[in-house]
Amino acid sequence: MFLMMFVWIFVIVGLIFIFSKPFRGENYAFEKRPTSSAVEILKQRYASGEINRAEFDAKKRDLAG
Repeated sequence: MFLMMFVWIFVIVGLIFIFSKPFRGENYAFEKRPTSSAVEILKQRYASGEINRAEFDAKKRDLAG
């Protein structure tokens, strides 16, 4: 009897989860972290003085293809 009740509770909770998923939105469980593109990171490194203009230009050309 207890096992059957547990199975039904599991089924009901599962159905609620499945049918409520579209209403929660994409970022319900996991927040998306803002991602930086390689060029943005390169610009930040240049702006902070980590690399010089020649390195910046060379790396930017490499990223462009």
